[in-house]
Amino acid sequence: MALKTTGGALAIAFGLSLAGLAPAGAQAQVTGSIFGFPANPTPEATRPASHPLMTPEAIAQAQANFPNCIAGMWPLAQAKGVSQRGFQRFTTGLEPDMKIMDYLDSQPEFSRALGDYVNMLVSEKRIAKGKEILAKYKPIFDAMEKAYKVDRYTVAAIWGIESDYGNPNGMGSRSVLRSTATLACIGRRQDYFRD
Repeated sequence: MALKTTGGALAIAFGLSLAGLAPAGAQAQVTGSIFGFPANPTPEATRPASHPLMTPEAIAQAQANFPNCIAGMWPLAQAKGVSQRGFQRFTTGLEPDMKIMDYLDSQPEFSRALGDYVNMLVSEKRIAKGKEILAKYKPIFDAMEKAYKVDRYTVAAIWGIESDYGNPNGMGSRSVLRSTATLACIGRRQDYFRD
């Protein structure tokens, strides 16, 4: 599972905009290379590995409590309209993916310089696929923009980053449910992943 979000989405949205997908008035006029930024990775000091919920003891305790944590999320799920049958179907026997903890602070948007990150995400192939997706699903994007006031290019960018537009070979090998459940019960970002 990729935990890439805002930074990557903005990079792809920027790339789609440059490729002519955004409205004419919103397009940037760029010539030459735009991705020649210096390589200054995020300093180690800014990484929150020293958070109290990230100590080996806290992680081991949360891992042991994982089944109780999952069961305790039922009221939250119910309040959001999840049926008890559906909740049970997807959580029974669910085990934490402890490898995901290693990825929490090593996502490229946190560990690479902006230019390197953008170069990694924005490619001619991904832009072409983004154009294809926007055309193919235009009625859905129209309805989504109207209902949720979310820019279609940002949604398309997130779709491209997180799943390579649904390409099973580009989606990674981690279970989104298992990874999200792990992060909702273990580590420093539990509140974020529970919401």
